[in-house]
Amino acid sequence: MAICVAAAGMLWAGRAEAQIPPAQWQLIGLGFTDVAADAPGGEVQVNIGVAGIGLAIGLGGEALALEDRTEGGGFFDLAIQLRPLMFFAALREPYRPAYHIFDPHIDVGGLLGAISEQGDVAFRGVFFVGASLDFGIPTSHYWMDRQVLITLGYRLAPIQSQDGPWHYLIVGLGFRGGL
Repeated sequence: MAICVAAAGMLWAGRAEAQIPPAQWQLIGLGFTDVAADAPGGEVQVNIGVAGIGLAIGLGGEALALEDRTEGGGFFDLAIQLRPLMFFAALREPYRPAYHIFDPHIDVGGLLGAISEQGDVAFRGVFFVGASLDFGIPTSHYWMDRQVLITLGYRLAPIQSQDGPWHYLIVGLGFRGGL
């Protein structure tokens, strides 16, 4: 009897489909700062992805430590996201993909906005490349069609219209579902 149950379990496990489809959406709140904690900021972001390639759109604000003062501003964030584990899972369905729990991604994008500069308003543009890791926590028993996300990441901003930090650390909390 135990052999039959084990064989049935192995056959069923081999045909298990991904609980989060290759098309997914995320709503996530991100907090970030430079390494010295002189430039804190936050952002609300919506991510939409299909088969490991996605788009991230967000609105946020930041405070920059410039010389002897701190200036603040807001921005619009637009980035392309590449999620390799989701991409390979989309190619190899119907197997259980690892991206349900462990979802690394690379972001390439920019921030466009304004920053106050000694009483005036100035344009703020940033090009960035980043890498993050999303940890998924299922909200329903076994079927991971909805998840709470915890995000940890790093962002490098080598091109900026204002002098600002190059290195940012990112933490986030959000929600993910499938389409």
